[in-house]
Order: sequence, then structure tokens, then C-alpha cells
Amino acid sequence: MKYLFLILAASFSVSMSSCQSTKQTQTQVINAVTEDHSTSVYDFATGEYYSYRFADTKDQGFDVQQLISTLVKEKIPVTDLWYKFGSRSCLPPGSEMAMDVIVRPVLLIRLEKPNLAVLKLGFSQINLPEMGDCAYRVKRYRF
Repeated sequence: MKYLFLILAASFSVSMSSCQSTKQTQTQVINAVTEDHSTSVYDFATGEYYSYRFADTKDQGFDVQQLISTLVKEKIPVTDLWYKFGSRSCLPPGSEMAMDVIVRPVLLIRLEKPNLAVLKLGFSQINLPEMGDCAYRVKRYRF
């Protein structure tokens, strides 16, 4: 009985020592939701923000899933990603008429710490995160 107790105690201590707390980089999107950033002031959480540099005012042919895959592959520890697609009109919620306006695409990511690797992927660090005009339908991806 004494030996059985020692064996159990040893195996328990080995299993507990292998359960060290290490922060894992998330490799997939946990959920994606659509948010409204225009009706009221949106409260961005504290963190380091980066904005994707689109080639021009259009995002035609842009694949947000491909960019997410690249961020994951490069092990960029993204916590949140917001994407507002570009458009030639803006349709506010509850309205039946769209306004003719150039809506620029915006893609932001939030990290807990600065990361120079994202600069090589077409991002610029920003101080004040914002989604711009006509941000009634912003897709938010949580990692």
C-alpha cells in the first residue's frame, strides 16, 4: 500500500509539472460577428493597432480569409480583426435609399504587444483605431 501511494504521488507530480501555463497563439478564428461602428461611439479595447494598406480606395478581389491564413501562418498573435468592405454607396440601417459615396475599405488588427512582422505584411501601426465613414456593417473576427 505504501508503494502504491508513492507511485500515485510520483505520477501526479509528473503530470502536474507537465501542465505548465504557456500562452498559445490562436490558430483559428473563434467567431465572426457583424458590428455597427457608426450608430454610436465604438469602444476599442486597449492594445496595439495596425491598419492594412489597400492599394487604392477599392478592395475588389481582396480575400480577408487569405489574409487571416497568412497572419496565422506567420504566427502573428492577433486578438481581433475588423473589416469594413469598400463600396460606392452607403445604406444606413432602416433606410431604403443608399447614399452615393465612396466608402473606403478598412481592415484593422489588434495585438497585445507591438509586432514588426505585421509591417512586412502590408500593415501600418496606428495610434487611434477607427473604421471611417459608413461603418454600419463591420465584420469582427475574434481569435
